[in-house]
Amino acid sequence: MSDVREKDINRGYLGFIKSISSVSEGKKKRTLGSLLGIFRHLVGIALKVSAIPLLYLYGILLIIWTRCKFLFLKKHPLSPLHQKALHYIPEFISQYPMHLYPIIAKSLEMAFIKESIERITRDLRGGVVELAIGDGTFSSRIFSEKNRIVGFDLNPYSLIQVKKYAHVRQCVVADCLNPPIGAGGASLIVSNNFLHHVTNKEGTLKHWAAIARYALFNENTNYWAEGWLKPYVLKSIGFKWAAQKAADQIAARSLQTLWEKPQLGILVRQFYDIEREESFFHEKVFFLSSICSALLFCYGPPTPELQKRVMNGIFAPLTKKITYHLAKALIEYDAILKRDRDVFICWSLESKQLEQNVVGDGIKLICPDCRERLQGNQCVRCQRSFDEIMGMLFLLPKELTQEIPFREEKAQLLGEEHL
Repeated sequence: MSDVREKDINRGYLGFIKSISSVSEGKKKRTLGSLLGIFRHLVGIALKVSAIPLLYLYGILLIIWTRCKFLFLKKHPLSPLHQKALHYIPEFISQYPMHLYPIIAKSLEMAFIKESIERITRDLRGGVVELAIGDGTFSSRIFSEKNRIVGFDLNPYSLIQVKKYAHVRQCVVADCLNPPIGAGGASLIVSNNFLHHVTNKEGTLKHWAAIARYALFNENTNYWAEGWLKPYVLKSIGFKWAAQKAADQIAARSLQTLWEKPQLGILVRQFYDIEREESFFHEKVFFLSSICSALLFCYGPPTPELQKRVMNGIFAPLTKKITYHLAKALIEYDAILKRDRDVFICWSLESKQLEQNVVGDGIKLICPDCRERLQGNQCVRCQRSFDEIMGMLFLLPKELTQEIPFREEKAQLLGEEHL
């Protein structure tokens, strides 16, 4: 465990989780209390608000540009995946106003995952788990109440938000690299936007393939880092070394280990038979979307709260209209591009290790230390007991227990939609 903890980029989240428990309101107030702190805070607000009109202008120009581009291109029918993704755009607009990266990515992911889940779960009695469920906002759009899944996440401050969703039967704070589930102890593993945060991908997939017969997960390729504004522009003007350095810095800052598409295919085939594979979100479209992220002063899906409040407030009608048509135009543009430089890959898989579904309606939870079954919340071998706090079962190995403190008074600190 210690070796994984030192080397796997996923363990970079431990410091963030710890910081939530130790944050001090007094410290925050003292920082803002200084004149320099107040000045910086006000300048930051001014810059972020003043960029919103530029964001709208960019959106309008990009819609016009894509429409003009289509006039000179041979008409291509949309793929079924891209066609279905268009229907999901409205679900994400209020959560990610004018933030095209998460809207496009999640609309396309949702088109793939919903169809695949409906096909797989048709023959399952139960036993569905979602690993790295996060705050549950995406999960709640994928599953219905009848699924009754078990949600796992390393971060209790994210997982606490999941309890309110009717499709979740149980919440477990656990290590998703090696989940505390017995061999054949689940029917289906679903994991969205997690594997790119893992260095030891081979070990992780080996664990997953031993747990459940079926799996649905996605991964980012190297183009996720290379498609952001700075590396893309540097590469376009010939500064390849500087572009690669910038891409590596972005990947490291976002705690991502990114492989090329052929490497990922070889890895997945070691453990799974691929029933369906789709790649999407071309690097060029990702770059165009990343300009919106730059104007929002952010990387990654969460839309900054200040800009989100402004755009969903007085400007809500304008925001919804531009965001929808911009996302629609870029998804349609993505559909006509070659799939050689795609940022995302989704798989629907069947494990090579498990020939039949052996689980019943529940999930076979085990001790994360000795890997033996639990009786209630206690391991039958080592007799270690696991706490249940605010509806979450803390099923962590001893090495991680001290690294992931949880303070109930800080439970709502991250907010309901922070991913």
